[in-house]
Amino acid sequence: MRLRLFVVAVPVLMAVGCGGTSSHTVKDVGADYRLSEHPEQGLVIVSTRFSTDCKNGENPSAALEYEDSVYMRRSTGVIPVNDLHLAHDFQAPPGHFSVKALNEGAYQIRRLSIGHIMPITKETRTPFEVEAGTAIYLGEVHFKLTNCGPFPSITTQVTDQWERDSQLLQQKMKNIRAEEVVKRLISTRTGKR
Repeated sequence: MRLRLFVVAVPVLMAVGCGGTSSHTVKDVGADYRLSEHPEQGLVIVSTRFSTDCKNGENPSAALEYEDSVYMRRSTGVIPVNDLHLAHDFQAPPGHFSVKALNEGAYQIRRLSIGHIMPITKETRTPFEVEAGTAIYLGEVHFKLTNCGPFPSITTQVTDQWERDSQLLQQKMKNIRAEEVVKRLISTRTGKR
């Protein structure tokens, strides 16, 4: 009896513990990616900037963490904001350009994580939607870390930088045309941490 219960329980526990088809996206899609070959996915295009008033030359790493809005959080990922191991796509202040492939559904940018002297986390809970077969542009998200010390503050600004970002898209992606992209700038509350 116990052996039978064990044989039935193990696969159930593995499916629940592993989340079934969970995924964690860190890398951008490859240059050859085609939406037509992934009918369940859409593309999310976003650029990020990071600036700071740190006077001692500190250059903290920073990343946005996102997840789907499903209770089990089967799809999560990271968008670089100030990745010290990744070349910047533009300067003054430096920033990154990202293209992520995600399954259709509701998502939210959950938090900004900064590797400061004391790690800083800013909850954002900024929603966005992914449509299968569609590439959407979320805008440029610029994070400013000020009062760089024991009591820092963070402000957020979202702007439309599609003129620059459409050129970056054409350089990175062979099969996605800029005129096919739908603009849906995210809405964040500009304010302090």
